[in-house]
Amino acid sequence: MHAASYAMSAEIAAEVGPFPRYEANRDAMLRVVRNHRRAAFSTPTDEYESLTIKPVTIDERYCPDYLLQAAREESDLMVQLGEKHGYRNAQVTCIAPTGTIALVMDCDTTGVEPDFALVKFKKLAGGGYFKSSTPPFPPAIASPRLLDAGKSTTSSNTAKAPARSKACPYVNPRALKAKGFTDVVLQKLEGQLAAAFDLNFVFNRWTVGDDFLKALNLKEEQYSAFRLQPARNARLHQGPDQRRQQPRVRAP
Repeated sequence: MHAASYAMSAEIAAEVGPFPRYEANRDAMLRVVRNHRRAAFSTPTDEYESLTIKPVTIDERYCPDYLLQAAREESDLMVQLGEKHGYRNAQVTCIAPTGTIALVMDCDTTGVEPDFALVKFKKLAGGGYFKSSTPPFPPAIASPRLLDAGKSTTSSNTAKAPARSKACPYVNPRALKAKGFTDVVLQKLEGQLAAAFDLNFVFNRWTVGDDFLKALNLKEEQYSAFRLQPARNARLHQGPDQRRQQPRVRAP
C-alpha cells in the first residue's frame, strides 16, 4: 500500500505536476524512495543511502509469496515513475481513517468510505453525542456563486433559526413541567434542541442529569432506559390535522 501510494502519486504528478519545491528536494526525495524499495527487497545494510539506522524490512519467512511479489513490483514502479515524473505528495501515510482516528488525523470523513451526510452525529463511548459537519460544506454554502444566485440568504437564515419547544403542540415547557421537569432541566433541553436531529439526543440521561432522574424515584429499568418514545409519525412541529398521536416521555 505504501509503495502503491507513491506510484499513484507519481502518476498524478505526470498530469498536474509534482508538489511545490519538488525540484529543490528531488535528490533527497528519490533517495528516500529508493531506500523504501530496498526495504521491500531486504537489501543488505551497507546498500542503503545515507542511513544510520536500518529500517525494518519484509521478512520473507513470514510473508506469503504473492504478497511479497506484489510489494516488490509496486516498489519498483514507485521508483521508476518517480524518477520520470516526480511525486505529487511529499509524504504519504498509510493508516485506516476510521472513527476517532479520522478526527485525530483531521480527515474530512470518519471512515474509508465516502461521506454519507453533510452533518453527522457521532455516538461517544462515555455517553452522549456530538455533531460534526463535513469541512468543505460551510465554505461551499457561502461561496460567491450561491450568494449571487440569492440562495445562501435563505439557506443561512433557515440554518440559523433555532429549534424551540415553546411552539410545539405536545412536548413543550408547560407539559414537561406537569411531568416533573424543573426549570434548570428545561433550560438544558432547550440548549440541545438546535443541534439535534432526533429527540432521543435531547431527552436522555446525559442531558437531564442523573440527579434529576434519581429525584424522580424511578425504577431501575426506567432509569437506565430513559428516553423519549415518539408515537408513530409524530413530530415536534405538526399541523392540526397531524396531531393524532402524542409523543410520550416514558420516565416522568
